[in-house]
This record gives sequence, C-alpha cells and structure tokens, in this order.
Amino acid sequence: MKKHWTDLFLLFLSGILLAACATPATPTEAPPQPTQAPTQTAQEPSPTQAEPVVEPTETPQPTPAAPEETDLTIDGAPGDWEGYEVLLTDPEGDHEGGGFDIAAVRAFGNDQFLYLLIETHQPPTDYVQVDLEASAGGRDFIISFRPQEFSSGFMGDVTGGQYKEIGEVVGSKSAAAEAVEYKMPLLAFEDVSNLRVSVRPMGGTCCEYPAWYAIDEVPQTPVAQVDEKEPFAETSAVPRVCADNIAPPTPFGSFEPAPIELLEDGYAVEWFVAPGAFNMPQEVFITPDGRILVYAVRSHTLSEVSLDGTVELIADDVWGYEGDIDRDGNVYLYNGPTGWVVRISPRGEQTMIIHSPTLQDECDAVMGLGPDGNLYIVAGRFVEGHCTDIADLYRITPTGGMTRLAEVPGFTALRAAPDGRFLAATWETIGELSLEDYSFTPIGTVPGGDISPRGLACDDDGNLYISTGDRSVSGKLYRMDLFDDQPAVELVAIVPENGLSGIEWLPSTGEIVGGQLRQGGVLAVSPDGEIREIVEGNGIVTPYGVGFSPCGELTVTNDDGEMMTLVDPGGRVSWLMNYVSFIPPVPYVTLDPDGTLYASEGAPGYPSRVAELPPGKRLETLVEVEFPSGLTRRADGVLFVSETTAGKITQVFPDGTLQTFSEGIDFPQGLAFDMDGNLYAVVGPVGFTPQPGVFPAPTFGDRVIRISPEGEITNLVDLPGAAGLAVSPQGELFVSVSVMGSTRTESKIVRVSPDGKQVKFASGFEDAVGLAFDLAGNLYVSDQHANGIMRIGGFPQGTLSGLVTDESGTPIEGARVQVLSVDPIVVGQVVFTDENGRFSLPAAPRIYRVTVTAEGHAAAEFEAIQVTAGQETTIEVDGGGQ
Repeated sequence: MKKHWTDLFLLFLSGILLAACATPATPTEAPPQPTQAPTQTAQEPSPTQAEPVVEPTETPQPTPAAPEETDLTIDGAPGDWEGYEVLLTDPEGDHEGGGFDIAAVRAFGNDQFLYLLIETHQPPTDYVQVDLEASAGGRDFIISFRPQEFSSGFMGDVTGGQYKEIGEVVGSKSAAAEAVEYKMPLLAFEDVSNLRVSVRPMGGTCCEYPAWYAIDEVPQTPVAQVDEKEPFAETSAVPRVCADNIAPPTPFGSFEPAPIELLEDGYAVEWFVAPGAFNMPQEVFITPDGRILVYAVRSHTLSEVSLDGTVELIADDVWGYEGDIDRDGNVYLYNGPTGWVVRISPRGEQTMIIHSPTLQDECDAVMGLGPDGNLYIVAGRFVEGHCTDIADLYRITPTGGMTRLAEVPGFTALRAAPDGRFLAATWETIGELSLEDYSFTPIGTVPGGDISPRGLACDDDGNLYISTGDRSVSGKLYRMDLFDDQPAVELVAIVPENGLSGIEWLPSTGEIVGGQLRQGGVLAVSPDGEIREIVEGNGIVTPYGVGFSPCGELTVTNDDGEMMTLVDPGGRVSWLMNYVSFIPPVPYVTLDPDGTLYASEGAPGYPSRVAELPPGKRLETLVEVEFPSGLTRRADGVLFVSETTAGKITQVFPDGTLQTFSEGIDFPQGLAFDMDGNLYAVVGPVGFTPQPGVFPAPTFGDRVIRISPEGEITNLVDLPGAAGLAVSPQGELFVSVSVMGSTRTESKIVRVSPDGKQVKFASGFEDAVGLAFDLAGNLYVSDQHANGIMRIGGFPQGTLSGLVTDESGTPIEGARVQVLSVDPIVVGQVVFTDENGRFSLPAAPRIYRVTVTAEGHAAAEFEAIQVTAGQETTIEVDGGGQ
C-alpha cells in the first residue's frame, strides 16, 4: 500500500481562501413514465491570497450565439474564442512579483465541460500554477493546474474552510501560450447550479507556505451556460457506469478456454479478461550487456523482454516492490511489508541479503544502488495510523550490514548519475542526496509533480529523464540536462492510459523503457516523444471484488492499482475511477438499480469508508466505518457492510443512518444475500493477530456463517481460506477458497448446501477471490494472482426476446432495452433492437423488470417478467406512447 497525496494536500492548503457561498438549487422531478402490461408468451427456445489592487469591471454575459458543437482547441491561443463574451476585465499593472497580469477572463459551460480563457496584458510568465476558486451547488472548491505543461487539474473541496481532497480532475486539459486555457468536466462539481469561478495565478515556490503567493486575482463571477454540445470524441473520454453506448453481450464460448478443472458435466470455462504477460510491471532494469529485464510485483516474476515482445522467465516466486541492478547484472529487490532485501543473480538464483523488522514499512519507500556500491533504502514513517512526509534513510551493504543514516524527505526515486552524483526525487522535486551529510539539494522541479517510483533514468549525454503518473490515467515523461547550472525541464511525451514507472535508458535504441503498472504493459519512448508498445497489458491489477452494474458491465476492484475498472459486456477493460483499493481487508463493490456504485475502502494508513459514485457524478464518502470489506444490497435499498476489525455488520439506510445488524463476529469480510433474505458472511480466521499499520485485518476467513433476517447466526461451514461469496439464480451458495500449501496455493470454488455440506465445483485457479453471476446466469471469477477474470457457463438459462414498434406498427431500430433484476442482487443487461425492431438475450430463470426507451417515444416499462429455463419468453412493445 502506498500514500500519494500528502504533498498535494499542502499544495491545496497553501492556496485556500474563503469563498462566497452559493445558494443550492431546488431539485425538480421528472414526470412518471407510463407502465405497460406486457404481452408475454413462453415457447421452446429458438457501461495566499493577495487582494486585488484595482477592482475589476464586470461585464454582462449574454448567452453567445454559438455553433451546435463547441469547437475550441486547448492550445493557449485565444483566436478561436471569438463570439464568447468577456466576463471580467482587469486593469494593467495591478499584479505583483511576476509576469502574469490578468487582462480578461472568459468562461462558459456547455453540456459537459467548463471552458476558461485567461488573457494577460503580456504573455503569461513567472508563475507556478493557476488556482481557480469555484462555487457550485452551495459548495466551494479549489482547482489547481500547471498550464505550461498541459497538465490536468487537481481538486479539493473547501466548503466551510475545511479542506477535503477530491483528487485529479480526470478529463481536464490546460495549455499556456499567448493566453491560458483550461477545460474540465462539469460532473466534477456534481451540482453545477449557480456556478461561479475566480482566477488566481500563483508565484513563488510551490508548496512552501507562506513563500507561495498570489500574483494577481479577479473575484468570482457567474459562468454562462451556453446551448452547445461537446463533440462525442471528448465526452466519451470520461467513463461511467451505464454509458449511452454499451457493447452487446458476447455469447458464451467466444473467448479462449481457461485451464480450470470443472468437477461436474455440462459446464465450461473461458477467459473473460485474459491474463497479460505481467501483473504490475513496476520495475524495468537494463543489464550491463543491454538486455531488458522486467520485475512484475504481483506476478512475483523477473523476466527478460526482447524488443519484439517475447517474454522469457528468469525467476519465479520473487517478492519485492522497489529494486535496482548492479554492474554485474544482479537485481536487488526490497519488500517493504516484510522488511527484506533479496538478490537475484543473472541465472535467477535468489539470496536473502537482509530480513529486518526495522525495514518493515507500509508507506512510500524506495531503494537505489548508490555510486559507492551500497544499497540505500528510504522507508516512510507510519505515525498514529498515517504515513508522513518524513522518512528514514538506511544503508545496506552487499553482505547485509544495515545502518540508519539520517532523517530525509519521503523520496519516490533514487538514481546514481553517470557523473557520480546520487540523485533523488520527492513528489515533484529532483535533487542531489549527499552521502556525506545526507542533505538534499534541489536542482529542478516537475510541473504537477507525481513522480513515479524509480521514475529517474540517465543517458550517456547527461540527460535526466523523469516519469510521472504511475497511478494516474495518464502520465508524462520529462527531460533535463544534468550539466546545466539551471536545468530546464522539457516535456518529452504524454503517456496515455497510465504513466511509466521503473524507467531505464536503453543504449541500443536511445529509448526510455518503462512499465505501466496499472495497464500491465511495457512501453518505449524515443527522444522525440514517439511511444511504442513492447508488451501489451490487459488493464487490470490483482482483481479482487467484482459486481455487475444494472446495464451488464462488470466493475472490478484492483488491489495495488488504486482504481476501479469497468469491463463492458464484450470483455473490454477501461479505467472507471481512482480510489483506495489496497488490501487488507479485501475491497468489494455493489451497485444500486440506478447505477450508483458503492466501494469499500479500508487500507492501513487511509481513512476507512464506504465510497459512493452516483451516475454522472463524482466519488463521495457515504459513511465512515471501521475497515470495511464486504458490501451487499438488500432489495429494499438497505446497504450492508462488514466492519472487519470492529467485528460487526452494519446496515446503511437510504437516508444515511447506520444501525448494527450483527456484532461480536470474528473479522467479517465477504457478504451475500439469498432469495429468502438470509445474509451469508465469510468470517475469521480465528487466532488472527493484527499488526497495526501493516496488516490490521485478514485477507481471507476460515468459515462461512448464515444470519437470518431476524439476526440469528448459524455456523454454516468451515472453509479455511474462504474469500468471495455469490448466490446463483437457483439459490445455491458458491464460495471461493484458497489455501497455501507447501509448494503452491490450492484454489477452488465450492458449492455449499443449506445444511452446510460442501461440494468442490471447480479447481485449478491460482488464487480465486471475487465471484458474481451475470444476468444470463454465468459465474464470473476474479483470479488475483493470475490477474484475469474467468466466466463459467452451463447454468440453467432461458431466452428473453421481443419486438418494439411505433403506433403504426413500424419496427423501431436502436431502441434501448434494459432487463433488470433487483432481488437478491442488482443484475442487469442492456441491448438494442435491430433493424427489424427485435431483441433477444439469454437470461437466467427469475423475475425481471424490462424498460424500453427510444428517442421520440415515451418509455415503456414491464414488471414481473418471468423467464423459465429452457424456454423463450417474448414481450411486445406496441404503440411506443409517442
């Protein structure tokens, strides 16, 4: 587990001002939709402040006459803003200490984005970043960005003067040239009523308050809402559950078979998301003879990778996070959670260098080989349940001698430079770490910060490369000249989907090679910024809890990825959101019928909470609870959450109130409801001893209990290594189980009967955890070690089909059909009618609600649609309510 945002918090805190409060809008309700009785038949089968010196002049803001689609390029050139009215003007000469003197501000919102243009009296120079103070929906925010480097924004909620981090504004863009431009998704505000924005360029030294100061400032002004639409290519870049365009479900048998043994006839298994070559390739090394080595943290493998993408295993079962390589080709790896350092020889032989509780660490840590041939470890400090910015520097000799040297900043990267200097990087600053007095002397900063683990690499010409964004949806690669007295930082490339970590310079091609720990791929970047993929990733990192959306997408928690991913019904993976997904305990996810997503966050060193992501909005805290793990939703909308270390299961009612459902339980984890309202929970293991700050909660249990609706507890079955739970449409309980043996982990899925008898259903997994059934009745299994997701078919199934026509009986093509079940879990699927107005999809035997919508027609809703195994159920939507 890692911390990432302490420096960012300081960045926001030093710029916080009290902003004017906005009046919340009165919500309106949409009119009820008509409900139709279905025509149904059964038959045989066929998604610091500085006050402004001069009060600016506010000008009227009529809605501009503009084209149907917004046609602006974020490039720092104001020429394409003609027709958008000026909201504020500011006199020349009222700024201080810098070259950023605001002349005029233009801003507007279209259907998706806020756009902002800041014009200056002279080209904007000598500033660190731009802060926006925004008020919307009765809440106050600060958004900070570095337009000189085309950065995205970072956002915090400062309502009432209290700072609350929101994080990166995904989908935002900025640029600076003749002027400064910025755009950001309006959904970041959640409620955009009475949207107001002020602008404040910041000078000085970032994050060193009070040396950081406002160069200029204009007060808040209302932002006009224009009748324009964002081009589709831009809106589609912001992912969400139940998106407008959802891929159709892929028929079972379309994917590659998975190597799993099924113990009963009639079933088959395939990869829904196949494993990539690497699970979290965080470290890349270049051997003395120029070969590329990749260490995958969660695959526990060290491999050689050729330029054509061929992967050859060097060592397996290798445990570590940070590493480096010496001049003899020996790789060293430091594993903070266990406190050990191992050496892997060029032949793959492993040797324990040191194993010390002193080195045991769960905060930011980094290891590097110094110019003197010794290993240096910077281990973060964990104080009162939180990681701090202060770390301890240790020297480890090649023979295992350890010496604590000094207190230093929390570094993210260490690198011995060709000229003998020992370079180090904090979140945004690169400098020299003296091995005489252990002082840190800054030599440059990276705009926006977020320097990746081992995100430093040197070439033979004295250029230092710096990578950022190892846990972001994009990253950057910068270059600076180490021999320059005042080196400038030059942007080399923007890396989409996920920034690089563990970078190295490859002499044979002159490229920088690095791993995408979130995507699982390995990329090479040329000196002119061209990016090529050496090894393709699959987009997930150690998948744990899984759950289906009401539209058929699979949501997946990713340990060590700090993210939730979304897998569409066609098996394509995309990033959905950043959140604290680290274990222990295991994070789980569940969804409401409207697509609201709930995720448990309980990692050591972070606030414990259940997070809530409503459709089209941003992530918020629903409730704060103690190390939450399992989540499930009862049909009446009450959310159940297991508080692992508190030993209880808590009910969260729709109005936000909490009530204990059951307590006195040993470490409750995974949860699931059956159709009779019984709650199943994985609990234990008995005798587990928490390690505060490292392993306060277990990652598996040793038995399953059943809790009746009245709260009566029954010990159902003893299952050492139990993790995930799922109840089939037929009411059968399935449990994932993994037990570490002498040579390997035995992982299986068992079926448990109501009287507690267990039958092995499937075996041969590497480490199965999450379980979920889709609408068609297929069982999905996340394998965290294999880093893939499997689909098992063969369960009872029927077919649901229909015809959609208008009043005249003409078929409606492209009508959206949502099939949904909410008891005992939310599970759904979206399909679209073909040119003949027809739809058809496989469905497990149960009762469904079907909603049909089409542009220009009223929605039609059908209740209590019964699907029967081996039969086709048909409905007809005629008239359409036009």
